Amino acid sequence: MPFNKDTRCGTIHVTLNVGSILEEIEQMLEQEYHEPINRGSKFWLYVIELENSYTSHINSHIHTQLKFWDWFVDNYNNMEEWNNIEEYFISEESEEEEEKE
Repeated sequence: MPFNKDTRCGTIHVTLNVGSILEEIEQMLEQEYHEPINRGSKFWLYVIELENSYTSHINSHIHTQLKFWDWFVDNYNNMEEWNNIEEYFISEESEEEEEKE
């Protein structure tokens, strides 16, 4: 539906691929995620928060657009939802030690 220009409304909305975000974080942390990532999961909510945060960043900095992956490296763990998923990233070494015990 058409509307009049409003400075409070951004022009860009970002939608992210949950699987791609998971793969990138696992590579950066060198750890594996051990929880579901389907719709409604904690990880899904984390990705929604990433989308909203990056969308807000892009819409407020039109002239200094930062590529998503550059922004992501600096901000992936600055989301409130990060606290809900961080514990589910487990290094392979930790898994091996638990199996030995």
